[in-house]
Amino acid sequence: MRSFTLSAAVALSLTATAAQASPTSEETFAESVTALEKGAFDRAIDHLESLADRGFVHPDASFNRGVSYAGRAGTPQAKNGDLGQAVAALSETLLLRPGDNDAERALGQVRNEIARKRSSAGGEPVVVRPSLDRALVGLASEEVWAVGAAIGSLLLTAGLVVRGLFDKSAARIGAGLATVFGLVLLLTFGALAAASAHLRRTTSPAVVVVTEARILERSGEPVVQRDGKPEYTLIPEGAEVEAHEREGELTRLRWGSIEGYLRSNQLRLLSRAP
Repeated sequence: MRSFTLSAAVALSLTATAAQASPTSEETFAESVTALEKGAFDRAIDHLESLADRGFVHPDASFNRGVSYAGRAGTPQAKNGDLGQAVAALSETLLLRPGDNDAERALGQVRNEIARKRSSAGGEPVVVRPSLDRALVGLASEEVWAVGAAIGSLLLTAGLVVRGLFDKSAARIGAGLATVFGLVLLLTFGALAAASAHLRRTTSPAVVVVTEARILERSGEPVVQRDGKPEYTLIPEGAEVEAHEREGELTRLRWGSIEGYLRSNQLRLLSRAP
């Protein structure tokens, strides 16, 4: 695990975002690092949450917040939801800085601890399959789908041009194949790029930060009713969901193929790189 001292690299990184980070934010971050080094997790969390409330977004701040919550979860001062908050902060780190090995390792350790706690409490492992549209869109990034659509457009254009310029049957056959293939690529990848952009605009990644959260109807009632008695669908701590719009005290979401509402204070929305 990397050191949490205010290293030259972190200082330079903070300086690079000076337009967004006021001196007060830099001082607060430095105080949080000092508290974390001393194992004063409560104080570190207070400082880092204060930064988050101000809209300060930086992968180092998210990483340290995740470590602080995970650290407190292993002490007598632990609070319900600490591990979920740790998952949220470390997942946010990876959104802001993909490929961060320390964050990936720490996130894996926290998820294992959540699974261990659920197992010791008699909870069953939770496996959630994504919906078909999310599974397809998630195969690659929006940029990849856009590039595929652009290639399809070029092939389609080239095929039409060649068909118009040459009369030889061989050239026209090749041009026809290129036209058809280009059209298929354009329609397929274009649709996937549009779907990916739609999901990015209309949803936000979020993490459940309570031990278990009940999925509700818009009215606040449980989603499933059986024999006149409520039967709740529960989402475990640390689960990642897609959050849609907020409606009063509830937030509409999708968890795998399940859609419904959670109380907004049971979720933490994650910041993403622009």
